[in-house]
Amino acid sequence: MPASGESESSGSGPGAAPRAAPPQRRESPPSDGAGMDVTVADEQSTPVNLDEVDSLARFVLGIQGLPAGTELGIHLVDEVTIAAYNKRFRDRDEPTDVLSLPVDEIPAGRKDAPAPSEPDEPPLLLGDVVVCPAVAWQRAPERTGELRSEVLLLVTHGILHLLSYDHEDEPQAAEMEALEDDLLARWSRRQA
Repeated sequence: MPASGESESSGSGPGAAPRAAPPQRRESPPSDGAGMDVTVADEQSTPVNLDEVDSLARFVLGIQGLPAGTELGIHLVDEVTIAAYNKRFRDRDEPTDVLSLPVDEIPAGRKDAPAPSEPDEPPLLLGDVVVCPAVAWQRAPERTGELRSEVLLLVTHGILHLLSYDHEDEPQAAEMEALEDDLLARWSRRQA
């Protein structure tokens, strides 16, 4: 199957005009985040598998019970950009590995969001997760050991923050870390 932007022949004979391939939709089982509106924007130069990031995000949203139509943005940015966001949103003048920027707040203690009560109700705008692969690469040796695993952990971590998970104290940190490990292990098994 051709990649996006390539074309296929529309006819069977010589001289048949090429036609654009129809847009490809990702179909996935409900627990994999079917119906979620996930956008992954790569705005930096470190190689990252965007399909994996998208797949993991949809999986986490689905497993956590978010309603179809939930919108999430994931932005992969450079150190300068994440440092500017960190200064703007957290008043910290340094790069960081991940930031979670909520739009529709999920109440504390709620780990999921209710489905819209009316069919015409607007979708849940969960927010944005901003990840800096360059900082992830610097920190990976002391945590996951390699860039791919570190980026996937940070995406999961950022989504869980948008779902009101936190790590302000030991019990919260232990709960969040255990959930991250579980979600990543379950997603990895589905990829095998």
